[in-house]
Amino acid sequence: MPNIRPAALAIVVLFAACSKKGSDNGGSGQPSTYLTSFTSSANNGVVVRTDLHYASYGVDEVVILTTDTGVTTYTATLVADDAEDRVSQLFAATDSNANTGTLIAQFVYASSGRLQKIIYNPSSPGLGGSPYDSLVWNGAGEVTADYYFMNYGPDDSLNLYSINQLTWNSQKDVTQALLTYYTTPGGTASNIVTTYTYDGYGNPYNTVKDFALIMQQPSAVGLLTGNNVTSARLTGFSTYDSTLYQYNTSGLPAGASLEILNNGALEGQPLPTTFQYNQ
Repeated sequence: MPNIRPAALAIVVLFAACSKKGSDNGGSGQPSTYLTSFTSSANNGVVVRTDLHYASYGVDEVVILTTDTGVTTYTATLVADDAEDRVSQLFAATDSNANTGTLIAQFVYASSGRLQKIIYNPSSPGLGGSPYDSLVWNGAGEVTADYYFMNYGPDDSLNLYSINQLTWNSQKDVTQALLTYYTTPGGTASNIVTTYTYDGYGNPYNTVKDFALIMQQPSAVGLLTGNNVTSARLTGFSTYDSTLYQYNTSGLPAGASLEILNNGALEGQPLPTTFQYNQ
């Protein structure tokens, strides 16, 4: 995962795997039932709770509380909305009382309204510019490719680091992700292919407008798909992820348990996530 994005998001992606403007959860406002909080645990004892605070247009603040060995740390991302009811900027607040913060990302849209680019740390660019994601969309409004440019290599200049290509099915789920990455700028490419299966129940992250963008993970499969990922398998590897969900009466997950399996045998303990909704 590119290192410019918030470290706490590794937990999110681990358990999940924005809806984007115009996708199933609507281009404006929220559905009647939407995710307000989720809590995840890891084998190292770290517990991460993510709270979503809403304004009329959608999320206006994301608060992440990380607890490790009894110590709680706080981080917040403030979301700036624009006249088109879409994410325009993200600011990192420093404490629970902050209402402003450091600009950490800005969003560039095409005239069609589709997101073209997420620029990270625009106020403090590296050599050649700031890291960014450049997105490609299909006619159904789904992200099909994410080109990530970051500062790395011998002179830490801005270069293409990875390409994530997503294949979608008619159920608005990603069947395969092809990640191509470069350990050195312009060097030999390495590929990782991941295939996914689903259980046919609604994805809780997909109830939150622009969630993958807010979390700075524009091509994260678990945040994008219409249904819940039950397995993620990397081609050529014996270790894979399997997730079991517990559902409430509305058909949304109340909890999930991630198992990491190696040749079918459990590695470590199942890792739980719980979900809270507005109703």
